[in-house]
Amino acid sequence: MVTKGIFSRLSNFEVVSVALELIFSAINCSILNRLSFRDALITAAAASVNCNEIWTEDLHHDQVIIGDRINNPFL
Repeated sequence: MVTKGIFSRLSNFEVVSVALELIFSAINCSILNRLSFRDALITAAAASVNCNEIWTEDLHHDQVIIGDRINNPFL
């Protein structure tokens, strides 16, 4: 079944809970890097679990934010 395979692969990802500390980190990131709060929250969440690369088309390719390198997979 297709759905079972998708959920099985998604279960390998770490889930980050949005806590007050993460929100404060995202606000600081948003202000310092001139990002939307949504993009800053994604970046702060990734940094909180020691992720070093974010794949997105919404940010600038090869930019480094809070130690996370931005990679646009569509370039």
